[in-house]
Amino acid sequence: MNERTKRIQAKAIKQLKKIRIQQGLSHDVLAKRAGVTRSAVGHIENGKRNPSLLMCLRLAYGLNIELSDLLKKIEKECPKSRDCTRCKQRDGCLSDD
Repeated sequence: MNERTKRIQAKAIKQLKKIRIQQGLSHDVLAKRAGVTRSAVGHIENGKRNPSLLMCLRLAYGLNIELSDLLKKIEKECPKSRDCTRCKQRDGCLSDD
């Protein structure tokens, strides 16, 4: 996995955790809503497990959000991503600011 992919994944996980906390959900409640185990939620949030697309869909469902909305939030990390030279490079930017 290249650095850009790692940053995108980290930002997605950070957003999922932020939304879970904003909704006042524990790992257990989210896991039950999403149909996954509590430990899977914890491992994903702690970076010990890479979530599959299906897992991301389940977590989004458990949080009552659209996966596409989550992805849009991540894309907005670099406000000029379409024109950003660094974003177009292999290990692109996605602004760490």
